Amino acid sequence: MNFYTCVKGFSLPLTYRTLLIMKLTVFLTMVVVLKASAVSFGQITISARNIPLSDAMESVQKQSGYKFFLHGRELANTSLTVHIKDASLEETMDVLLGGLGLDWELEGKTIIITRRPEYNMTITRVQPPRSQDHTINGKVVDGQGNAIEGVTVTVKGTSVATTTDPEGYFKLVLKERRQILLFMMIGFESREIRLDSQSNITVTLTEAINDLDEVVVVGYGTQKRSDLTGSIASADLDALSGTPNLNIFQSVQGTVPGLNVGMVDEAGETPSISIRGRTSLSGNQSPLIILDGIIFYGNLASINPNDIKTMDVLKDASSKAIYGAQAANGVILITTKSGRGEQKPQISYTGSYAFGGPSNRLHTRNRESYLQMIQDIFWRDAYTEESGYLQLDENFNILETNPFSRELAVKGYKTGADVDWWELGTTNASIQQHNVGIQGASARTNYYLSLAYDKQQNYIINDKMNRKAGRINIETQLTEWLNVGVQTFGTFADFSGASPNLTQLTQAGPLRTPYDETGKLITEFGGLNNPLIAVNTDDLDQRNELFGNLYAKIKAPFLPGFSWDINYGNTLQWRRQFNSNPYVNAETGEAWKNNSELYSYTFDNILNYTKELGENHHIDATLVIGKSHREADSTMARATSLANQTLGYNDLSQGINQFTNSSAWEETSLYQMFRINYAAFSKYYLTATLRRDGFSGFAENEKTAYFPSVGIGWTVSEEAFLRPVTWLNHLKLRFSYGVNGNLVQRYSSLASVGSSPAYVFGDGASTAYGHAPSSLPNPDLRWEKTYGSNFGLDFGIFGDRVVGNLEYYQTTTRDLIWSRDLPILTGFNSIISNIGQIGNRGFEASITAAAIRATDFQWKITGNFSLNRNRIEKLLGDIDGDGREDDLMTSNLFIGEPIGAVFGYDVDGIYQFDEEIPTGYYVGSYRIVDHTGDGVLSAADRVILGMMDPLYRFSIHNHFQYKGFSLKFFLNSIQGGRKGYLGENEPFEARSADAISDMGIWEEVDFWTPSNPGGQFRSPASTSSINPMLYGRRSFLRLQDVILSYNFDTALLSRLKVSGLTVTLAGKNLFTLTDWKGWDPETGSGLGYGSRPVMRHYSIGLALTF
Repeated sequence: MNFYTCVKGFSLPLTYRTLLIMKLTVFLTMVVVLKASAVSFGQITISARNIPLSDAMESVQKQSGYKFFLHGRELANTSLTVHIKDASLEETMDVLLGGLGLDWELEGKTIIITRRPEYNMTITRVQPPRSQDHTINGKVVDGQGNAIEGVTVTVKGTSVATTTDPEGYFKLVLKERRQILLFMMIGFESREIRLDSQSNITVTLTEAINDLDEVVVVGYGTQKRSDLTGSIASADLDALSGTPNLNIFQSVQGTVPGLNVGMVDEAGETPSISIRGRTSLSGNQSPLIILDGIIFYGNLASINPNDIKTMDVLKDASSKAIYGAQAANGVILITTKSGRGEQKPQISYTGSYAFGGPSNRLHTRNRESYLQMIQDIFWRDAYTEESGYLQLDENFNILETNPFSRELAVKGYKTGADVDWWELGTTNASIQQHNVGIQGASARTNYYLSLAYDKQQNYIINDKMNRKAGRINIETQLTEWLNVGVQTFGTFADFSGASPNLTQLTQAGPLRTPYDETGKLITEFGGLNNPLIAVNTDDLDQRNELFGNLYAKIKAPFLPGFSWDINYGNTLQWRRQFNSNPYVNAETGEAWKNNSELYSYTFDNILNYTKELGENHHIDATLVIGKSHREADSTMARATSLANQTLGYNDLSQGINQFTNSSAWEETSLYQMFRINYAAFSKYYLTATLRRDGFSGFAENEKTAYFPSVGIGWTVSEEAFLRPVTWLNHLKLRFSYGVNGNLVQRYSSLASVGSSPAYVFGDGASTAYGHAPSSLPNPDLRWEKTYGSNFGLDFGIFGDRVVGNLEYYQTTTRDLIWSRDLPILTGFNSIISNIGQIGNRGFEASITAAAIRATDFQWKITGNFSLNRNRIEKLLGDIDGDGREDDLMTSNLFIGEPIGAVFGYDVDGIYQFDEEIPTGYYVGSYRIVDHTGDGVLSAADRVILGMMDPLYRFSIHNHFQYKGFSLKFFLNSIQGGRKGYLGENEPFEARSADAISDMGIWEEVDFWTPSNPGGQFRSPASTSSINPMLYGRRSFLRLQDVILSYNFDTALLSRLKVSGLTVTLAGKNLFTLTDWKGWDPETGSGLGYGSRPVMRHYSIGLALTF
């Protein structure tokens, strides 16, 4: 293949073999090239500075196979700086020629380049400006203020053009100041900027809402989004950046349909995570986490959110099948940052400070309210019957009620005590975050380094965390065929300090005081411990983690299209928990130390082969052979009645009574996976996968299992019959089917032996321990298998101003792992076995629209929607012989109902004075519906009241940009309808009047009294024969995030030697609209004891780049 410039003596041909060697480069994100780097699938990559246009076009020829014809040495020698990655031929030509006044057309295998007649082809070169010229300096950044390299900047209507350097800067010399600049970059929306008198500008580009050339991590490799056949969603990590999130999953909460991330209410806590609902009764419920290609068994809170580049979610059975036995609950692929391009070292700092308090407040009762509560509980004694129990009985003596059987309460009553225990046990909430990153690359080596420090204090005293973290990611090209690298981080978190007992903090009441007259902590309140005891103990809690992935990437020159990746990942966690409590055991003290360690490793061999079959067919085959191993051990030592408490847990030998125990476990998995991707004519796609898994935790006869899957895709918009439909830019249909597995708890199939004190040999002899089987083996315990299908539709309309995708899925899980009850005559209570079947189905939608695309103002809106239904289809069969599948009522499992079905008594208000009340019930008791109609209230009257699962979820994300300003606000909602998303919320349960009056209740508990007959909760005065649980609706709409930021102009920053500066103001959990009574509907924390609030935060942040 030859290249012709039609200029004598100007030609730079390369051999065909060189082209093939270049195509072997498979690790695209790590490759650093000077002039051009060829990639697979016919995609074009060029990264070069100040090269002739002819050289750039030659690189295009090598990667595309098309000849070029171009007339004119002057144009051929035009100097360009260009950065194009994974672009199609059309995109590449538009970027190269768009600012030069040239057109092109394809004739057979030759591209003809011609001049546009309206253009004067005099090429403007960068040179010292003449007096009448105007120099424009600028910088191009993304929505987060990060520099964008390779943006084409064109003066609209002229041939003047340039590109941004690795720091995002550009420079243009103009004859006239009043011009329009056009900014174009693959993966970003084009933008026009009108110049007036500016000489320095900063331009912010927004990511394209339908980037089909985006590379998505799919597990053991990557694919272009346009080639996908399964349901894979990429989280928008920028959507909620700038908010005080210490865990990466808080930053994607509500942004990905089907990815359900719970709320957190403790410092450093990892939220609950699920994908597309529950697929198991008792098996593992958590999704599989893959960090930089390695199965990650560590703590998700240990991953620094600032280090993460991308997060991709595998949702359908076909996409998940590559991870087989561990993938039934979904897979989340996390990729961390690396160096880019030949890039000078770039130093960045991000920092923020947040302050706040509970997003919703509950209040303990003060003295006046507490005494009134006692009167209202004992209303029959406190008020006169003649008045209808509305007027206080002057003979009533409150000191004769149960709370004043405690000497301390009597003393507090007489001294006028009014203690606010929540004030004593809480403090101001705050979060500090500091992160420094260094990123860069040379011709052969790229690197990313970071250091982070986070400090969080929540609302409850000692609910706090101090975390230090560091990361080193580095890769180098040792030879033309070998790259080696390491991805490693360390996290050291300190959670030391014990929080007060929240239940006791609520129950202590205003009449009890924490300290006596001498200032000494009072330990015993009479049936209740001082809630502040824990705060005054010596508590150490350190959680440390190291992760390292060593890898090599081999591309053999003698095997075109073949590559071999080797990954060896290791994770080590160790935790130190020590505590000394001088107040227990009649103040003789107790101390203990617990040391635990968890180690895991993964070793993967990934063989990949890619080949073009003619002009329109492509295959990509991957073979994986791997092993993972986990082991853990812990040791606990405890001492009580310490002779000397000075050294506390540092000298357990001081204890008169000493105890030790230890434990350990290990498990191993072996796996092989083969996958093949086939693409034809850039519109027909096929993916087929087969995985084989073996796990040490399964039974002797069922050690291995196979997990197949297949997916197909059809880009309908590429068909000729749709080309006349101009408003339709993209339409693709996808279908997939596959099988995934779920692991059982290790050793579940084996018989276990327990030990206990069993024999005493003679009078006065010591007790000897005996050993006996405590569980039965099950040599046929099988894997849980989930069979699933997924239908997807991707679309882009109206010039891709509206894009989105729709998904419908169904799954069936069989051979559910369950602890099955056994007859008592067997000598055992239960055995782990396989039972039943669960069905899941759901729908998801995500739509993004560029509502406004003006020169200085943009508005993008994204809406997400998802719903999921699960249904128990089979359990144990028809045991009682009535011809119907039997329920497991004691386990709250019912055929035809969801796993989270709410089964209980139907409450229809509260009995009033003028009603006929059944025996065993009282005025102020709950009125239970007699569903059997037999006139007797019993367990037979229980019915399905609803479900704890949501009916549907939705979220709306708005992003406004005006010049350097950016405003984002995010609404998140979970809805249950009339009978969905229910939560337990009954503050009294079956407690007696004496117990409730002694413990106290929240001010917000609205209970029945003669003067408050419309109260929501029963009267605490009496307990009934049946005291049902009440369930509240947890549906909510939350203003979850508001983020306002400003990117400073480069004119000011250049004087300060700063390349980027962004200031951010943000608010989190600002407002929640709900009928739920209690702390928060999403956590389910209601009006009971022991709950804690969700935090509302306001923050200010700073991002600097040098």
